[in-house]
Amino acid sequence: MSSKKKTIVYGTAILSITGFMSRLIGFFYKIFLSQTIGAAEIGIFQMIIPAYTLALTLCVGGISTVMARMIAASSIHTDSDEGWSILLTGTFVSAMLALLVSMLMHLFSHNIARYYFKDSSHADILRILSWSVLPSSLHSCLMSYYYAKKKAVCPAIAQFLEQIVRVLSSLLLYAFFCSRQLLCDATLPAVSILFGELASCQYSLLMIFREAHKKPHSQTPKPGFLQTSGRILSTSLPLTANRVSLMLLQSVEAVLIPRQLQLSGATTQEAFSIYGVFTGMALPLILFPNTLANAASVMLLPGIAEDQAVGNHKSIRKTTRAAMTLCLLTGGAAAVFFLFFGKSLGLLLFGSLQAGLFLQILSFISPFLYLNATLSGILHGLGKTGASFVIGSSGLTLRILFVLFAIPVFGIRGYLYGILASELLSCLITLLFLRPYYS
Repeated sequence: MSSKKKTIVYGTAILSITGFMSRLIGFFYKIFLSQTIGAAEIGIFQMIIPAYTLALTLCVGGISTVMARMIAASSIHTDSDEGWSILLTGTFVSAMLALLVSMLMHLFSHNIARYYFKDSSHADILRILSWSVLPSSLHSCLMSYYYAKKKAVCPAIAQFLEQIVRVLSSLLLYAFFCSRQLLCDATLPAVSILFGELASCQYSLLMIFREAHKKPHSQTPKPGFLQTSGRILSTSLPLTANRVSLMLLQSVEAVLIPRQLQLSGATTQEAFSIYGVFTGMALPLILFPNTLANAASVMLLPGIAEDQAVGNHKSIRKTTRAAMTLCLLTGGAAAVFFLFFGKSLGLLLFGSLQAGLFLQILSFISPFLYLNATLSGILHGLGKTGASFVIGSSGLTLRILFVLFAIPVFGIRGYLYGILASELLSCLITLLFLRPYYS
């Protein structure tokens, strides 16, 4: 095995282990939330989260991916400072965007909540989440340097630290609310996100400062700010536009689901409760084994970018085939497990038969879900932003059609069937786009 492959395997293992631990903690955190704020409040929070993710996408969605690709490609020239120039410039541009977006999100939170969510009481949650945009953007940009260099330890620690701080802050806030005899609602997980992002951002800054201090200065002239920012923006704008479009579709989907559930006969409280059980209980459990695929996706991006930069198509083909095999094996095993034990897990962990039934239905998406995650990383490594947009928008459009027309007839099962159909469609389209790279 070549040293590059060993680095990818090692990095994937590190990210998988820490990702598994983080998800395990997050999993018990979901149980904690289900017992403290309830399924309905979880549903409200999950409905608002896409708006926050949309804000992050505007600031860092395309920039961090492009930075990772550009830094990885510049790594071929070991005596160049180009990678650091890309890192500093991209981080500065993202930070300025984050400041602007977070201020607008904070100032217009009441209007967003009233017109978008049809409930101005959600404005407080939006304001809290707006403060997380800047630290989250900084963290994502800084960690792109380590992903590009295939150094997985720092991102893994940052991920784990964020999860630990998020959970501990929730426990402390819950204790504080109880001591004041206050009811816990969806603001609890929102505040915990803020604390988690602040912690991971501080750690990321510390590690980058240490990395910069250790790095010897190169005699090779590095590109200027305007030249580098122009490259980053021109390359990232299409990807950012694609991701923003996808996030808008996801936001529309999140808002429509509770409303369509009411058309199927559920009350407002029941609709949010059903949505909370699905997004806060069943879906995180289905995604739990996906840790390996996500880690492989992150580590494959710089490796694929380097292979493409030097024209090593044989290596790209071998990497793609190995990643596909791994995801299919993992997804197949997960599908069998959730199909036979999903109902028991729902009752044991959440005391919810409904969550168990969701797990059984969603078990069939596991192979396609895990495969899509890794193939998406390969697409981004190849710089195929157009293909990524077509795939994502196709799947989301199909899901929204199921939300509009299947939920009023079949209830939440209509949406679950839509997820199955969209993941299968996305997988087929992705395989068509990548056919020259694995056949």
